[in-house]
Amino acid sequence: MIIALSAGHNVINNGYFDHGSISPCGRFKEADITRRTVALLKPTLEAMGHTVHDVTPYDQKFYSGGGKSASRKAHEERSRRIKVINPDIYIDIHVNAGGGTGPECLVYSTKSKAYPYARKITNSIAKNTGLTNRRGVKVKPGYWSVTLHPQPSIIVEGAFIDSPGGKDMRVLTPEVYAYSIASCFGEVNDLLTEKRVREICKEEIAKAFRKPDKDKHWADKHLANLIAKGLVIHERRLDDPITRGETLNLLDQITE
Repeated sequence: MIIALSAGHNVINNGYFDHGSISPCGRFKEADITRRTVALLKPTLEAMGHTVHDVTPYDQKFYSGGGKSASRKAHEERSRRIKVINPDIYIDIHVNAGGGTGPECLVYSTKSKAYPYARKITNSIAKNTGLTNRRGVKVKPGYWSVTLHPQPSIIVEGAFIDSPGGKDMRVLTPEVYAYSIASCFGEVNDLLTEKRVREICKEEIAKAFRKPDKDKHWADKHLANLIAKGLVIHERRLDDPITRGETLNLLDQITE
């Protein structure tokens, strides 16, 4: 099966990095979660025998103009890549916001070939996290991720980044998120044990964060190593100042 994946957000719109939704404490950012989930999911699906393409235009710059928003142009670039690949299914990975809880998927139509997979994915996430299956599958034909190209597509909202008490993010780790989706496409064969996760994702994460050599940063390898160990979940902001909250987050994780 040919599968296209996209890590929601993770682009630069009008000069600003698109984080997507952010948790109230600032510990979790949607772009971090989706990027790491795709970095885990892609090699897992490939090990299961699928052909997988990551169509995310990581850190690509988009600007509003010509009557189109930067966000629209970013979605059009994803869709351009999807049309070239012509996958059997496209999965756009996100997390939700708005204070709710649980997973849901969005599709173009109940008649779409993506619809049965969307149902499987919501049920799988609910089963593996213990979260309520929010509303199952919703039909949203106006959403760019499912309407800008003809290929069967699913927007997956795995859980809520701002759920009451942070419950959703405690149980929907990128590892669980990736496993829950992968298991809907065949037998995972325990690929996502903790040790195996680190083995299969380290290089994928490094590639996802890698810049051309001329833009290579001295700390890139340290960032990739820490992300692979699960100690930090941040986009590539290697020269930005660290906030007090981010410092406390890191200290809390390494002293557990």
